[in-house]
Amino acid sequence: MEQLITPIKHLQKPLEIGDITLRNRFGMSSVSRNRADGTYPNALNGEYFYQRALGGAGFICAGGALIEPQGTAMRETPQIDTHEHMLAWRRVVDRVHEVPGAVFYCQLWHCGRMTYQDAKIQKEYGKPTIAPSAIQARMGIAPDNDGVYDLEPGLDKGYSKPTAIENPKDVIEQFRRSAILAKEAGFDGVELHGANGYLVSQFLDDTANIRTDDYGGSVENRARFALECIDALVEVWGPKKVGIKLSPATGRGDLGMPVERQIEQFTYLIRELDKRPLAHVHTLWTEGAVPANQRTEWMDMEVDGKMRGPLHPVWATYRHLIKNAKVFLNGAISLIEAEELLKDGTGDLIIFGRPWLVNPDFASAAIAGKEKELQFEYNFDYFAQYPIGDPAKGYTDYPFITKPDYKAPGLKT
Repeated sequence: MEQLITPIKHLQKPLEIGDITLRNRFGMSSVSRNRADGTYPNALNGEYFYQRALGGAGFICAGGALIEPQGTAMRETPQIDTHEHMLAWRRVVDRVHEVPGAVFYCQLWHCGRMTYQDAKIQKEYGKPTIAPSAIQARMGIAPDNDGVYDLEPGLDKGYSKPTAIENPKDVIEQFRRSAILAKEAGFDGVELHGANGYLVSQFLDDTANIRTDDYGGSVENRARFALECIDALVEVWGPKKVGIKLSPATGRGDLGMPVERQIEQFTYLIRELDKRPLAHVHTLWTEGAVPANQRTEWMDMEVDGKMRGPLHPVWATYRHLIKNAKVFLNGAISLIEAEELLKDGTGDLIIFGRPWLVNPDFASAAIAGKEKELQFEYNFDYFAQYPIGDPAKGYTDYPFITKPDYKAPGLKT
């Protein structure tokens, strides 16, 4: 049977967020691609994001930028915590802004306990792995010096045992400093990474946060870190320039309270977030329950006989709580589903991830009715994305399907 072409109607509508008008509702996810020069973004990164801006993305979020040197599972990950990092990012931002209408956010990221003490960057920096409490994640993907990964969960494998953060306000100030640097670099806004088991979500979860001070012990206290981070970012950027990414139904990083406690925690958090003048709330993962045979270590994993991953319908549970911020939806959403989710008001913008990796003009091609020519069957192995040889391979060498509306000097075609 001939494949039907999805009529692109709602996805191509503009969207106003504060004083910025997005040209359409096609968002690009912050998928890390591991091609920084050590911890510095480079010209190739600029070309990658530039191509996607040229290809019609209405909103682009740069892959997570670390607010301090951390031993992540991902090599060649950029930072934004020094003046020199800011200058490197400025060159990337300037490249993206060569495309009229391009909107480019910086995602601010701290991995917390999802780090490795023996990683080169962390050895050089000399700081311990930190987290809300000194509780090691019972799963991890531990790299050796050759980039070989051990996927087996266990207390002696994977992520390092963290040291409890003595004063969370010190880390909040790091987020503030990085937000200032992102503004100096010329980004259009920032997104706080509060998803996928990283530091912000560790504070929210009582399996990782057993603090007895103002940052633990109750729903309100566990939400305090996220809310104070957001308040710091809004102080720097002003209203409608700050977003947050959340994953209420995933158990990555050995998180996952029982569903009832998870819903109570995120209901409180999202209500409080919506009192702030946020640009957006970005919710991750799909509505439907995921069949057991399709679950991954990102969603839940059986460790020591216990399952992590409080699966529940995220949008149905929390969408009604968001009245002021725009709602960004993410989670392997098809074009047909995207049109329906925008039509019925579930979301205001759809965040796509993998389609953008192999289709630099994903939005332009979809709008032009060239859906058949798009690549969707991308064999995406998260830990096989590191470049071998030429870093442009599998990064900036995918062809455009459509003819770009605007061509700036230096575009590689």
